[in-house]
Amino acid sequence: MTGALLAHKKAAHQHLHAACSEVNAKQKNSSKAGQARRHIKQLQVEAASLQALLSRKDAELSRIEAEREARAKADALATSKRAARAAQSANRLQAAQRELAGARDQLDAATQDAAALRQQLWAAQSEGRSLKSRLEAALAEVQGLKELASAAAASPQRALPLPGALPRQQAPSTVAFVGGKKLKEADVKMLPPGASVRFFGSTKDMGRGELTRLEAALKAGTIQQVYMITRWNGHSVTKHVRRLCRERGIPVFLLDSTQRAGLKGAAAAERNSGSGSGSDTDGGGGTDQEF
Repeated sequence: MTGALLAHKKAAHQHLHAACSEVNAKQKNSSKAGQARRHIKQLQVEAASLQALLSRKDAELSRIEAEREARAKADALATSKRAARAAQSANRLQAAQRELAGARDQLDAATQDAAALRQQLWAAQSEGRSLKSRLEAALAEVQGLKELASAAAASPQRALPLPGALPRQQAPSTVAFVGGKKLKEADVKMLPPGASVRFFGSTKDMGRGELTRLEAALKAGTIQQVYMITRWNGHSVTKHVRRLCRERGIPVFLLDSTQRAGLKGAAAAERNSGSGSGSDTDGGGGTDQEF
């Protein structure tokens, strides 16, 4: 019985020891399970944090990608706009160059037309001056012929003598007064009385047509004396008129003052007719007297 009790006690101890061992093992397993649960919970927290971080990174990456795409689109649009503006500028430049070339062609044509018109104008002016000179010469010749006809038709009358002239000297029927722009009353009073005065302006003031008229009158023989103002007539004109008068025996008086023209001319004519001194008489019979 004791042996059975001892055996039973031993078995009970063994069973208790096994139960304790099992309890200890379960306790250890329970502790490990708690640690595992805590570790899992920590891992879950870390996973949630990483998931949130990953979500934020994904959102930031999406935003950056969207911004990059937007910038790329804006750059492409700006590039296309710049290209369009450059093309428009090139087209406008080409159009402006074409217009400039056309304007240059028009300017060249206008310049050529202007040159042609200028040449035509010069030719017309030259022809007009020539026609005017011919007309004035013809009118002067007609006037001379009329005066000759009038003188031939009229009864011969003795001209009034010059102031202080000899009885045999007669005043000229027609004298020419050359110089200035118009014939003044004082000039007429200083010329031989009773003479018809024909005025011829100086070439400096009234053009070459006056010289043409004087030449025609001298050649027609309607002028008996010529009075020239040295102040208004150049050397070449004076020399030319003196040559024409010398060839036709017409006296020429060169006057340095219109206020003393008549008296000095009469005194010179008296000296020439009386003594023959103080005058230049050439082969043609003309007399040139300077005062």
